[in-house]
Amino acid sequence: MVSTSGQWETQASEVAAAAGIRCVTIASVTRFLEAARHCQGQVCAFIDYQNPDVNWVDLYQTLFENGLEIPIVVVAEESQLMLATEAVKHCANFVITRPIDRGMMREAIDSAFDSHRIVGHQFAVQRHHRRLLTLSDRERSIVDLAVDGAPNKQIATRLGLSVKTIERVRQNAYKKLEVRSTAEMTRAVILGGLHDIYPKQQSMLG
Repeated sequence: MVSTSGQWETQASEVAAAAGIRCVTIASVTRFLEAARHCQGQVCAFIDYQNPDVNWVDLYQTLFENGLEIPIVVVAEESQLMLATEAVKHCANFVITRPIDRGMMREAIDSAFDSHRIVGHQFAVQRHHRRLLTLSDRERSIVDLAVDGAPNKQIATRLGLSVKTIERVRQNAYKKLEVRSTAEMTRAVILGGLHDIYPKQQSMLG
């Protein structure tokens, strides 16, 4: 939990303890990120929307760059709901509003842990999208044709290039995409292409 308000942390700790979950309260996002790098097993974070040192976009990018697949639950006042939803659209997986009863807190904890797979998928989409952006126009054309099932000879004919050039450019694309086969390349293209159409999961709890 990242909070200094003292308004909901005790209840959250009690609910987590009853479920056999270790709960730690941290005062700042910086300390949270430092602790998260050393955590083992599944982790989720409850962050107070009123925390003054939170930049939600920077937080998401830091989690992504460090491979920290941590579901984020934002805790906000009812009056802050619309602002919180807009402010954390790039970071939070769930938003929960105060006052929070024990049932709502348990639901939020369960939902956060259940969403680990979704967070991992979102990070994969982001990684592959970035790698696709590193391809040159020629590399992307060849990759797209290869993914469509065209063999090198057919790609060479369509693009007016030699087969050796196609093979060389294709290998360069493999390196940039960090793949070793056409099957892996196809998966990379599909995931990377989801970047603009796959909505980030965000739910309201309570």
